[in-house]
Amino acid sequence: MADVSIEATPDVEIPSDEIPEAVPGTSRVIEANGVQLHVVEAGPEDGKLLVLLHGFPEFWYGWHETIGPLANAGYRVVVPDQRGYNLSEKPPGVADYRIDELARDVLGLIDAYGRDRAAIAGHDWGAAVGWWLSRREPAVKSTADAVDATGQSGQSTDDAAVPTLRQLWRRLASWVLPGTWQTRTPAEVSRAAVERGLPRGPVETLTEAFRDVEYGGQSEEGRQTRARTAFDTLEDARESETDGEER
Repeated sequence: MADVSIEATPDVEIPSDEIPEAVPGTSRVIEANGVQLHVVEAGPEDGKLLVLLHGFPEFWYGWHETIGPLANAGYRVVVPDQRGYNLSEKPPGVADYRIDELARDVLGLIDAYGRDRAAIAGHDWGAAVGWWLSRREPAVKSTADAVDATGQSGQSTDDAAVPTLRQLWRRLASWVLPGTWQTRTPAEVSRAAVERGLPRGPVETLTEAFRDVEYGGQSEEGRQTRARTAFDTLEDARESETDGEER
């Protein structure tokens, strides 16, 4: 777990109007995983911890209509600006935004609130972080709920939340074409992935599944398992490549 302190509020200026009057909660900055994260918190301090993770290109306010009802239901609601967004710290390196770093930020927040268990709900990119965390960090015993960019709820369990096929595709594209992937075709992303040294077979499997769903209007059912297996292979290959570069 990360070394954090909820008592320390680093020197970050929070605008007086950061939280609209209609939104319950307080705003502060917590140092977690070596970065300063701005959070909005609401609900009873002894309530079940619920961390809400926003998507791209959003910040904590994406959950503003959800905070009140959840706090009233008894949850201790914590909504961070993830690193790089709004009032949270913005590390300069590309590697600083790897999904394992984003997940460690969440672990740091959970530690900061003195908990070893939390519920996690994520929208869009935030759902990918919650899924990764619940899949790779079983000691946290997280519950993750994946919500994709179209507003459809993903599978929610005590063990993991399954990201949508579109989310898997976006993660692959952002790896191989950071900053420009939004304007690239599936063929260009696929070609860039192979040129980066990722295995061709899983790249083609994920690309084909994404094309079928995004452009062919076909259902994700039956494609999700194959696409997820392909993505796991690509993620392992990417992590091996990064570890080799660091050595």
